[in-house]
Amino acid sequence: MKQRRDARLPVATFALAVKEELCGVRLPEPRHGSAAPGTAAAVEAELHGLIRGAGTLVVSRPPSDPARSRPAESRAAPGLTCEVRADRAVVARRAYRLFRAAAGVRPVLAVRRGPGPAGGRFVCRLAPAAPALGALGLLDREGRPLPRIPSGLLRPGRAPALLRGFFLGAGSVDDPARDHHLEFVVAEDAPAVADDLRAALAGLGCPARRSGRRGRIVVYLKDGAAIASLLGAMGAAQAMLRYEEQRVRRDVRGRVNRLVNAETANIGKAAIAGLRQREDVQALAASGALERLPADLQAVARARLGHPEASLREIGELCDPPLGKSAVQRRMAALRRMVRAGRPGGPAARAPSSTGAQAGGALHCARR
Repeated sequence: MKQRRDARLPVATFALAVKEELCGVRLPEPRHGSAAPGTAAAVEAELHGLIRGAGTLVVSRPPSDPARSRPAESRAAPGLTCEVRADRAVVARRAYRLFRAAAGVRPVLAVRRGPGPAGGRFVCRLAPAAPALGALGLLDREGRPLPRIPSGLLRPGRAPALLRGFFLGAGSVDDPARDHHLEFVVAEDAPAVADDLRAALAGLGCPARRSGRRGRIVVYLKDGAAIASLLGAMGAAQAMLRYEEQRVRRDVRGRVNRLVNAETANIGKAAIAGLRQREDVQALAASGALERLPADLQAVARARLGHPEASLREIGELCDPPLGKSAVQRRMAALRRMVRAGRPGGPAARAPSSTGAQAGGALHCARR
């Protein structure tokens, strides 16, 4: 994962907080190079993922050896060195403890200075590394790197540790307050590894997508619930709780905003309709037709004239006897048609009844 200017950030980012918590997952203490079977399997899976994500293999040969110019995949590795390179010291120290717990070896921790505020690289170096890497399933019997992750590490029992290691080496997650996004970055020449990561994620109920970005393969999740579940599975319980809290807040805020927008739109429509209805009543009053309307139409018209901001339900409550919203709507529609027809007091002035059949008959007579 690339982090820009993070050395000067006063507050840790969410992704860094997740990595720090993952680096705090307890490891078994090495006892003569061995540990309990279950914990040993988890340690080996995590170290495998960390080396896949942030490891570099260096082959040391005499300068005169012509094989020095050939790629590492085509050479045996008697002088193989493994370097786990990280932007954060906590990740390099985690690699050191993983090597100690998994293989009982003592790698070397170093710092490489570079230009810029974030140019430093923390390195955990193991040499010779061939025996340890072979036991982890990273090299074949001839010392050549294997292109795929062993199928045993993709099973649900070991996948969380594998993904934890890969996330520490080449993963990132966005703050849930801004966006739902968690990703693993894979080298462009390792498409099989990307497929294996997707298989491991699918086995944990977190289906992932795959895309390309600037010459690399990105395996990513966009579902907030799946990201929270994965954080918990990898061992970041506090980050999972924080993620869930932020996710719920964001979802609630989104629903509230949608409801407020819908209510605002409805209020705006009701206000425009109320003003239009008042104009209709004013037109009837100016022509003197308002006094000739039936009593129930007059009641609705006068209520609207005095309360242009009221809703149809509120207009109905102002009438005596009270009317329902649909009854008020039908009477307002009748007044509207009268104004458009220019015949106030004509057939359209007959008040619609409260029953559906009679109301339909009255409207039918008005349309003749």
